[in-house]
Amino acid sequence: MSNEDQEDLKEILKKYRKIISGYVLPMFELSNSTNADVALDVFINMNTNSKPLATYDIIVAQVEKATQEP
Repeated sequence: MSNEDQEDLKEILKKYRKIISGYVLPMFELSNSTNADVALDVFINMNTNSKPLATYDIIVAQVEKATQEP
């Protein structure tokens, strides 16, 4: 990659970093020992969408927890 390409990439990254820095991302960290039911309840309650979580969303969260895979 040429120096010019690297500089162009840096400018693009600066632009996107500036955009992303304006987002508020809700995050809540639970310990590994947190009961699965409690963690699921927190997941449901932290939903910031205007519509409730679908059953699919909850099942995916449970499967990801069980398999340790996204």
